[in-house]
Amino acid sequence: MSNKLEQLAHKKWNCICGRTHSTDIKRIITGDDVLSSLPELLSKQLTSDGRKLDPGHDRLLLAADRNTAELDLARISKICHGLGYKTDTCILGSEGDLVPDEKAVFTLLQAASSDTGLIIVHGSGTLNDLVRYVSFKLRLPYYIVATAPSMDGYASTVSPLIHNGMKITYEAQGADAVMAESKLLAEAPAVMLAAGLGDILGKYSAIADWKLSSLIEDEYYCPEIADIVLATVRSTLAASGAIAARDPQAVTLVMDGLIMTGIAMSFVGNSRPASGSEHHISHFWEMRFLQDLRPAVLHGSKVGLASILTCALYRELVKSKPDFSAARRRLESLSESDKLLWEKNIRRAYGSSSDEVILLEKSALKNDPHRALIRLEKIERNWQIIVAMIEELIPDPMNIQNALEVNGGAVRPAELGISKELVFEAAAFARELRNRYTVLQLYWDLGLESQAEAVARRVYEL
Repeated sequence: MSNKLEQLAHKKWNCICGRTHSTDIKRIITGDDVLSSLPELLSKQLTSDGRKLDPGHDRLLLAADRNTAELDLARISKICHGLGYKTDTCILGSEGDLVPDEKAVFTLLQAASSDTGLIIVHGSGTLNDLVRYVSFKLRLPYYIVATAPSMDGYASTVSPLIHNGMKITYEAQGADAVMAESKLLAEAPAVMLAAGLGDILGKYSAIADWKLSSLIEDEYYCPEIADIVLATVRSTLAASGAIAARDPQAVTLVMDGLIMTGIAMSFVGNSRPASGSEHHISHFWEMRFLQDLRPAVLHGSKVGLASILTCALYRELVKSKPDFSAARRRLESLSESDKLLWEKNIRRAYGSSSDEVILLEKSALKNDPHRALIRLEKIERNWQIIVAMIEELIPDPMNIQNALEVNGGAVRPAELGISKELVFEAAAFARELRNRYTVLQLYWDLGLESQAEAVARRVYEL
């Protein structure tokens, strides 16, 4: 499959959406003994200023965490030394869970020297987010040697990082090469494989949210990119049984799907094809866990769990007939006291991160009654189109639940240590994390917040 992924990554075409799509990823190598390709890659690698990487001049920075350092880091180092390169090693998160925050960024920046010509990261989610951002800031190329099919950022050009307690997506750059060893992927812990599956299944609501925003907010939307992502998600869902059995081809399918969605993000230039309401809920839970000093939960595990809810929220709309007149009266009646109540709720829900959320609302004005009324008019005018979109794009939430369950993924909040109160707060306030239109904002526009909580109670059996 890596040949097809490379062909897609190297493809540059004038799309029907009006944009020209391309990505900077040069090599995608999946399969057996992928590290044997490292000498060839390094021999052809250019530095950021366009000269050939030179073992007599350039040092290589190897980045890992305390878990991935025990895998193939020694072999990577041996290959690099055999080619004459001097290496520096940065082991992140050695004192506990690795958090993609200012401290981790600073540690990685310090590990790089003026002679560093390339970074090789050996790991998955958080590690890649950090290296992707730091390499961009330092104007250094980087390679990924993946350790688990657990998240969709391998081919991404953005980095979600924690800043002042808030999850913020920053501009970054794609890797020059992505390498994924089939044997290593198949031996990844079950929880990481389930997380990768969960991250892929989250694309159902992400694509629906993107399409919804194009209808309501006139946001740019590319149907071709959406179709590429949806085809990947559907084939992965269909293979969930084989994935649970650790069939090598099925496990590679998960990895290819994660890389594919990363390429889609690169094509668009942002995370819209891969991140929507399900990610906002996941990020909300993550922030609260950080504030409470609780152990981190895998990103994809939270996304998969949240996807059950976001798909259920969408399917609920097919069965309901919104009262647009009542929704309009509600928006017209909003007053200063409602703003004060909103701020009080935000401070309760977001704690130490609430100032950032309140500041975002002041610039985005998502909850401004006048803007909401304009959106409501578009929602009413496009309602049948929205319903048809849901029926086309969103699967039965039970299909997602079953796929996760058979792979050992979390399907109840308690399995991840998430209380029902945290579920209800996410359903009500996770929409405030980003200035992006999603099904969560749609429920607020329609005045259906209590219905959203009822859906959460039902699907999670709270």
